[in-house]
Amino acid sequence: MKERGLICNQRTVLAILAGATQDRRPVKGVGLDNRIKWKGKIVCNVLDLEKSLDKSPFGVPGDRLYVRETMQCIREMETGGIYYDTIYSANGEHFKGHERGEVQCDDWFEAYRDWWNAGKESRFIPSIHMPRWASRITLEVKRVWVERVQDISERDATAEGIGHPLTRDCKKPAFLRLWESIYGPGNPWVWCCEYEREA
Repeated sequence: MKERGLICNQRTVLAILAGATQDRRPVKGVGLDNRIKWKGKIVCNVLDLEKSLDKSPFGVPGDRLYVRETMQCIREMETGGIYYDTIYSANGEHFKGHERGEVQCDDWFEAYRDWWNAGKESRFIPSIHMPRWASRITLEVKRVWVERVQDISERDATAEGIGHPLTRDCKKPAFLRLWESIYGPGNPWVWCCEYEREA
């Protein structure tokens, strides 16, 4: 079992917090002949990827993902500045370090010293820079597969966090519009992951 960070935008974070159980990410390096280039070499046909999940951004079933999201850290004055109050951009939720038994984070804070010294304490840190200790969401990978993005079902669009399962409007078109707004038009191959939230 491996653990890896999963960079998420605000919409994805809110979907997970609301109960989403699936995520999709583009398969990189796919040519028009559906063959995959990996580090400059053709390694397999896209349909063979499910036999080679080591290239998946989600890992394999049984792996754990910790969500990396946009956040902000402020020294907690009540602890003499030893711990940090972590604030998450997606919904403004706070986690105080001393309340969750968090280890002291001076090494990470030191790495961002220039950021803080520039008077940017009110700014949020991009998700790519979130350290493991600051993550509030952990997911267990249940299933990983490959498909064309437009092959998503209504059920899977709901699992992606589109709409509510009890509403009657079509989720698939809404999901595809959202996908297109992020990645552009087309019908690319995507990695699909079904997960279960642990924390």
